[in-house]
Amino acid sequence: MNKTAVITGAGSGVGRAIVLKLVQQDWRVAITGRRAEALRETIGLAGAQGSRITPHACNVGDLK
Repeated sequence: MNKTAVITGAGSGVGRAIVLKLVQQDWRVAITGRRAEALRETIGLAGAQGSRITPHACNVGDLK
């Protein structure tokens, strides 16, 4: 079975920690956050498991 999660705020803090734990447990993770650079850093921290992470830079609080 494939396990997939969507994590907001994944560029730092708790969101980043959750992403890194999930990919260690073979999850595929779509990550969102306001800063694309921070999302890339999260992917880099995942090492070899970074290929299971798909980043999407966006501000979920911006209705435009």
